[in-house]
Amino acid sequence: MREGQRRYELEDLKSDFGAVLSKFIIKGGLGLGTVQKRNLTRGTISQSPNRDAIVEALCSYVFEVHHISGHGESGYNVREDAREAMKFYAGNNVYTGPLAEAFDKVKKRLAL
Repeated sequence: MREGQRRYELEDLKSDFGAVLSKFIIKGGLGLGTVQKRNLTRGTISQSPNRDAIVEALCSYVFEVHHISGHGESGYNVREDAREAMKFYAGNNVYTGPLAEAFDKVKKRLAL
């Protein structure tokens, strides 16, 4: 999406959320991984005009800081209380629990 050419819509927000959440889902959807801090905003989310609001909300409700052994840096993993919601999202592409709370917070903030 090029800024200024079209309006940011609800589907854009869902796509941006998915871009971040998919980084934590291990192939096959059965497990959840850790993402290095510097990689969290890379990829398709990097071009989103609402990247910072999305990452901020997810860090507040879904992710927690985690020290990555062997790398000497920190990253993020999914909080214990958000694991079931992430697994449900991986299988059904539906936000529940903390994921729904984070999504609704950003949706209200952007008035979508």
